Amino acid sequence: MKKTLLAGFVIGLFAIAMNGTVTTTPEPATMLLFGIGLITLAGFSKRMSHKK
Repeated sequence: MKKTLLAGFVIGLFAIAMNGTVTTTPEPATMLLFGIGLITLAGFSKRMSHKK
């Protein structure tokens, strides 16, 4: 049994040929959560700097 992962890949007894290019696209929910996290960190740092 072959188990390789290449442009066309073989896993077990099944072979799948893939032609073309793959483009990664960020998910909107992931980008939203990342943005909310950045805004939250900015708010905490601003709050901490005002307490000094």
